[in-house]
Amino acid sequence: MTSLSRFKLLPVVAFASLGALLATQDSRADATLSDLSGFAQDTVDAMVQTLVVGGSHRAYRPATNLGLIGFDAGVDMTLIGFPSAFTDALSLGGTSSAAMPASFPVPRLNIHKGLPGGFDIGGSYISVGGTSIIGFDAQWRFINNVALPAVAVRAGYTSFSSDEFFVKSSGFKLDVVASKNLFLIDPYIGAGIEYGSGELNVATTIADTLPASVSVSSSVFAPHVFVGLPLKLLIFQFVGEFDYSLTGSTTYGAKASIAF
Repeated sequence: MTSLSRFKLLPVVAFASLGALLATQDSRADATLSDLSGFAQDTVDAMVQTLVVGGSHRAYRPATNLGLIGFDAGVDMTLIGFPSAFTDALSLGGTSSAAMPASFPVPRLNIHKGLPGGFDIGGSYISVGGTSIIGFDAQWRFINNVALPAVAVRAGYTSFSSDEFFVKSSGFKLDVVASKNLFLIDPYIGAGIEYGSGELNVATTIADTLPASVSVSSSVFAPHVFVGLPLKLLIFQFVGEFDYSLTGSTTYGAKASIAF
């Protein structure tokens, strides 16, 4: 199969992941938190931390900027892995571990636009069932030399709310990204800081079952590193990315888009 033929399958994969998300929601129809009396602060921390980091907006872009007339629009899919601390927390609250998947595929619309002066702006969005995620980023490429890698600074924001995973949160990122445009590929590497805060998204009557010493809210502040590889085929682009947070969370993602 040629590379172009493989790329034509990417929209199918993206929409299949959306179907997987819907199917996963159906399988969790009976998942609920009914009693938080067994929670410790570490339990709340694990739930909020997992979704602040795993659900955050990702640009899936190198440091190379789009330019004044540049545009990139497509679908991304991020696979959020649930560590044992997260599933253990839900089990303490009365949710059977069988009702929760080991990972959660999150497809999103993803759009970026080039601006003058080396700036790009972008965002991503999904709202399915009781889960809604919206994110934004702004990037400034401050080094652009043909012989050297491009280097950019990128700031991002994410708002996350989920009835299925019982958390609502917001988070911020500040990253430095370096990439080298090699015609068909534009590999990039980046590092930065993630900060976010959130709270359990449960009814007041359920929240009141928490021990008096445990807060319903939590926050996270951690470095992360990421690498990505965009493949460019005319106006089509596919990006694969790996992200590791020092919280211990690992995410894998991909984006299929039309870019020019």
